[in-house]
Amino acid sequence: MIESEPLDDGRPSLTIGVPRALDHFLHYPLVRELLTGLGFEVRLSGPTNRAIVDAGTTYTVTDACIPIKVFHGHVHILLKGCDAIYLPRLVKVRRLRHHRRSFRESFCPKFIGLPDIVRNVMGLETIEQLGPATLHVVAGTGGQRGRVCP
Repeated sequence: MIESEPLDDGRPSLTIGVPRALDHFLHYPLVRELLTGLGFEVRLSGPTNRAIVDAGTTYTVTDACIPIKVFHGHVHILLKGCDAIYLPRLVKVRRLRHHRRSFRESFCPKFIGLPDIVRNVMGLETIEQLGPATLHVVAGTGGQRGRVCP
């Protein structure tokens, strides 16, 4: 296990790696506050570059889209030096209204299954989950706010 600063109760805190891909640019401030508020150290992967794309390509099939390859590459980089990796399951983003009907914008099925794909392809084990919980993120004029639901 990686040495880290002890929490108030004397236990070392875990370092959670956050891939700088997919929803990172929209939700990272909320994710960072949530994880640090729970006592974890947060380590962010570096900006996407050729080495990250190449690393991700080694884990994916040829037909996988670039965002999937980039995500795998960021996880690969974070595996060196993190106790756990933040693997969000992105399902629905926002509510849309069209001709008096309400729709939810959803992600590609590959994005929805990405946590399972990464764990299986990269040989990661699920040791413990922080849930089951759903994090509802609401973006408004005052910025983002989140609510965790069991």
